[in-house]
Amino acid sequence: MKAGGSSGSVRLLLGTRNPKKLAELEELLNDLPLRLVTLNHFPRAKEVVEDGQTFRENSKSNGGFLRLI
Repeated sequence: MKAGGSSGSVRLLLGTRNPKKLAELEELLNDLPLRLVTLNHFPRAKEVVEDGQTFRENSKSNGGFLRLI
């Protein structure tokens, strides 16, 4: 099953609403039994402020936020 398909055994939440990021990750992970979902599936989810100086700092911020969903 391709990533993003409806019958993947594991759902993976991407901390983004960006359709281009979703498409890129679907292509990279298409051999895995994953169902990729984005923050668009959670309309009440607030936007995460990415004010870190590095990608790593922002990903930690996003990860902490997503645990709350």
